[in-house]
This record gives sequence, C-alpha cells and structure tokens, in this order.
Amino acid sequence: INKQWYQRRVRGGGECVRAFFAQGFSQITAVNYNGVTAMEYTLQLIARVLDPEMSEFGALNAGRLGSSLSKHAGTAVNINEILQAVLNKLTSCEAPTIKQSLLVVFIKLFNHDLEGSMNFLQTLTTPTGENGLVYVMKEWCDIQELFSGEYETKVAVIALTKFMPILLNNNSPLANITVSDDEMSIEGGRLTRSSKAQQGSVQIPITVKIFKILVQEFKNILEEKEAEKAGDLDSEDEEDGDEDYEAETQIMTLAQM
Repeated sequence: INKQWYQRRVRGGGECVRAFFAQGFSQITAVNYNGVTAMEYTLQLIARVLDPEMSEFGALNAGRLGSSLSKHAGTAVNINEILQAVLNKLTSCEAPTIKQSLLVVFIKLFNHDLEGSMNFLQTLTTPTGENGLVYVMKEWCDIQELFSGEYETKVAVIALTKFMPILLNNNSPLANITVSDDEMSIEGGRLTRSSKAQQGSVQIPITVKIFKILVQEFKNILEEKEAEKAGDLDSEDEEDGDEDYEAETQIMTLAQM
C-alpha cells in the first residue's frame, strides 16, 4: 500500500470519528462489532496515528481527536495513556502545524482545570527524560506566535492569561523555567531561528516570555478593532465568538494592571 495514501486515509478516518463523537457520542459508544467496541477501535486509531514510526503529518488531526475523546468520554477511557502518547509524538515533530495540533490538547486541559493539568503533566516525562510540564510550556511559548486559526489562537491566549497569577508566585513549578526568546519563522514547513539567534540563543524567564506574547496579542486586538471601525473586518463570528470575547476581555484586564 502506498504510504502517503495510507496516511491520508488514517488522517481522514480520525477526523470522521471526531465528527461522529461531536454529533452522537452515546450512539457511537453503543456500537459493538464482533465483540470489539467503537471505543476500542477509536483507541486503536489514536495509537496508530501517534505511533512514532508514522509520519508526523499522520498526526495532524490526532490532537483534535484526542481532545474530543477526552471531552466526551471522560473517565470512560484511560486518557493518561493517550496524553503520554501525545507528548511522545510532540517530541518527534518538527512541522509547526503538527506541533500546534498536539499542543492544543494540553492547552484545552489547562483551560478546563489549570492546576490539575499542571500536576498531571509533572508526572509525565518525555522519551529523553524531560519533565512533561516543562517541555510542553517551552514548546508552546516557542511557537505561539506562529499559531494559525483564529479559534486555536484564542483558546491558547485565554490559557496564557490564566497562567499569570501562578507565574507571579515564586513557589510555582514554572518559576525556574527559562525559554528561548529567539525570533522564529517557517521555511519549507519547518521551524527556523533567525540567523542572529543561531549565533547564540537568548534565554529569558517564562514569565517574561508570556508577558511578551500577551502584549503582542493585545496589540493585535487593538489593530483588529481599528480595522473594524474602518469597515475592513466583519466583527460577527458565530463559531468562536465566546472564546474571542473572553480572550479580549482577559487581555484588556491584564493591560490595565
């Protein structure tokens, strides 16, 4: 079987299952084919797309499927194993679109239960032995400015604002984390650092980095509002209006502090 053809089918199948979960989770979970439940088939699919031997592009929709399963299945599945697989896959990916898809799984967890998710991630380790929470935060801060998609960007910004009270606490597990402050860009679908950064990476506290990200997002919001006033943008957005409003409100509040 052609490898690219197979990966496209697996990727498309994952998106199809996610759509089924969103529209009729109870009906799907009632399916039993020759003694194998739909949930078991779904877990097999997730394990396959997150397999380290699979191309990273096969995991493009794995993040969305994992988030959907976590949301709808709750304690009905061992989500811990799925999250460990997502973390492992994240460490082997290079394309920013794939990294974003996998990071959003953790970002949504942060939005749902920040403290609980942080504690859980601290129990995970990457294949190289790095603390799961530290690795996720570094990767997130590294590519946040390259996030694509309005919904994903807003969800990430909302989560970052929730981190601020914790980051200002010296006893926080994030207090001693430093991240790269290099300028990132995309060349040929891969992340690259500026030529200046390649001569010597600049490390700054994660608190400073998140402040810088939020300041840039605040600037973006102001520019969008100015454009709306000029009639260049339609301010109506049915799909993610709630996230958009919450992100703007929280960033505006931070800006006034």
